[in-house]
This record gives sequence, structure tokens and C-alpha cells, in this order.
Amino acid sequence: MKRVTFCGFRAKLSVFFIGLIAVFTFNVSAQKPEAIEYYNLGCACAETDLDCRIAYFTKAVELAPDLTEAFNNRGLAFSGKGELENALADFSKAVELSPMFAKGFYNRAVVHARRRDLEKSVADFGKAIELAPALTNAYIGRGNIHMKAKNFDAALKDFNAAIELEPLYAEIYYNRGLVYFHKNDFERAGVDFSNTVKLKPSFVPAYLNRGICFDRSGKTAEALADFTKFIELAPGDFRGYSNRAGVYTRLGETAKAEADTRKVSELKRNG
Repeated sequence: MKRVTFCGFRAKLSVFFIGLIAVFTFNVSAQKPEAIEYYNLGCACAETDLDCRIAYFTKAVELAPDLTEAFNNRGLAFSGKGELENALADFSKAVELSPMFAKGFYNRAVVHARRRDLEKSVADFGKAIELAPALTNAYIGRGNIHMKAKNFDAALKDFNAAIELEPLYAEIYYNRGLVYFHKNDFERAGVDFSNTVKLKPSFVPAYLNRGICFDRSGKTAEALADFTKFIELAPGDFRGYSNRAGVYTRLGETAKAEADTRKVSELKRNG
């Protein structure tokens, strides 16, 4: 029975991929009052009203062309609309105006990643880390890219750094678990998936992947328990039934294996 792992290119990971960072404070004394007013109006727009934000932040930068934060926040709005070229231009302008603006490099790195320009993304995450060594999500983002590129040792280094900064951040353990999984280190992967569900019991994919680790480590009872838990939490996902059917088959529990296999066919047919 083929096993399917849950491994997407994401960072805070349900993340993930990781989110962008808005900025709501700046050097008021250095800006024109009218620009400040438009900037504040942009920040006050409803979170989902991206056109409102773009309009006000555009007014702000027209009046104050050196207003880094307005370019940054307009870039977020463009990104939210899927206008990645405009977002990239705004984040680039933000870091051009403020070369020490770590969040600008971070946001541009995320956009590069979304555009599949992974080399530039890694470079910008690295710059963000250089400027702000405690920016956890920059390590996560770069780690995710390294993982996608199968540069697993570099990914581990970044996820380890992120865990040192935020040891209660469940998704980082999940991402590191994926790296160990791809390195066929199922023992360590299982430990990280266990840490994930300990910190965040609702993180459903961790049960499936931990079950696979248990299965490959010969821990049949634990694997069955995790696949069953995954099915309880995600009854419409065929992968729980598929993996559990494989275990039942090896145990000789034919009826249960056939029932799960029929469920897989049903879900695929209706899905």
C-alpha cells in the first residue's frame, strides 16, 4: 500500500508558507502631516479591504516619497491581491530607502519564494537574519526553501535556530520533522511530530506523518492509533484510510483492510 506524506511548501507552516510583516509605526517628525494622515488611514482600512489600503498608502508615498513603511504596507496589500510584481517593487523600494529595514528584506524574500525565485529568496532571508538575528520566521522561511531544494542539512540548521528562539512554536518542530523524515531518520522525525501535537493538538498532519514514522519503525500499534486519530480529525482525507489499510493488510486483518480500501476509493471518487 503506497503511503502519501503530508509535505507542502509552507512555513508557519499550517503555515506555513509564512506570512508577511506589516509596520504601523515610523518617524512621525520626519514626515509631512498630510502623508501621516493618509498613512494612518491606510492602516485603519479593514484588513480585507486591500484596495482601500493601496489607495491611502499610494497617497502617502506621493506626498512623502521616502516613507519606507508606506511602501512596505502597500507591498503587503499588493501581495494579498496576488499582484506580486507590484509587491516586489514596493518591498525593493522600502529596502532601498532603508537598507537596515530587516522586515522589508523578509517580506521581499517571501514574495521571491512565491514567485519560485528561490535563490533570491534565500539571499533576502539571509539579509533579514543578518539585520535581525531574532526574526524567527526568517529562519523558518529559509529552512523551508532549503527543504524544498533538498538541502536538508541547511534546513536543519535553520529550524534548529528557530526552535532555539521559540521553543514553543509547534510548526517549527513539524517542519524539522519533515526534514528528518526525508533523511529517513524516522525516530527523530517521530519525536518532532510528537512535539508538534503536544504543543498544538489540533495540528492534524502531524498525526499522519507520525503514524508513518511509527509504521516504518515497526511500531504497529502506535501507527494504527495515529492513523485512526487522523481519520477522526480529517474524515474526508483518504490518506488516513490508505495508510491504515496497509497496516491491517500486514496484520492479516483482511476485512478491516478491505473496508478502509473501499473508503479510499469512495473518497477519491467523490473528491
